[in-house]
Amino acid sequence: MNRLAIVTGGNRGLGLQIVKELSRKGIGKILLTARDVSRGAETVMNLEDQGLKNISYHQLDVSDQSSIQKLVDHVHNNFSDHGLVLVNNAGIYKNGWNRQVYDEIMKTNCHGPVQLSEGLLPIMIKNSFGRIVNMSTGYGKLTYLSKGYKDILSKDDLEKQEWNNVISKIQFDGNDEKMKEPNAFVPVYKLSKACLNAYTRILAQRIRTKNLEKAIQVNAVDPGWVRTDMGGSGAPLSVEEGVDTAVWLATMGEDGPCGKFFHKRKETSW
Repeated sequence: MNRLAIVTGGNRGLGLQIVKELSRKGIGKILLTARDVSRGAETVMNLEDQGLKNISYHQLDVSDQSSIQKLVDHVHNNFSDHGLVLVNNAGIYKNGWNRQVYDEIMKTNCHGPVQLSEGLLPIMIKNSFGRIVNMSTGYGKLTYLSKGYKDILSKDDLEKQEWNNVISKIQFDGNDEKMKEPNAFVPVYKLSKACLNAYTRILAQRIRTKNLEKAIQVNAVDPGWVRTDMGGSGAPLSVEEGVDTAVWLATMGEDGPCGKFFHKRKETSW
């Protein structure tokens, strides 16, 4: 079966390195997505100059529902017979606890990846093949959240719940003392990734109920502190080290995991 890998936020940082690694592994065709058309197209041209010829570009703003739907329609219309690999990498990283920051980060880091995953899942089910890798963070662990959010996302029966029921309970609370306190560094970013982790678990359970966990695998990744524009030059890990686990999961065989959270190829806690 022909394969198509879709990497969101693929024009720089971890996303760009993931595109390179998947191309070198001969995964098939790669769709590099980025919000800025000129930057995305230029990135593909630069990769072609490096000898990586199996990469094309498609515009995607993961905070825009219509943009996501255009990409989903493009894949359904042109690659419905392909085995799909989806790396939900695009995201934003901002500090602050207010409604504007909350809405912007949650749309980009959580709701967008969920919409894209759900839009492409029917192809994965039809072809009995899919790999979804959700790029998360150690900051997405439940320990960083205030009690109200933690209680919603740590329920014993979380994996058996409907995603829409869970996410509907996650609302902005401007009076949340833990999330708005002065030393609550990037609180919305932490919450958005914790929600993405929860979706990973819930989707994995849906896949298991269909007995498709060998064919379709969804997992989350903490890449660690990496030397990117986001991580800064003082980070201890190179981009090659940062993407290793994501690429490992994206190219995993049928014996791979489903519904787990990994750091440096080792399972870690939620």
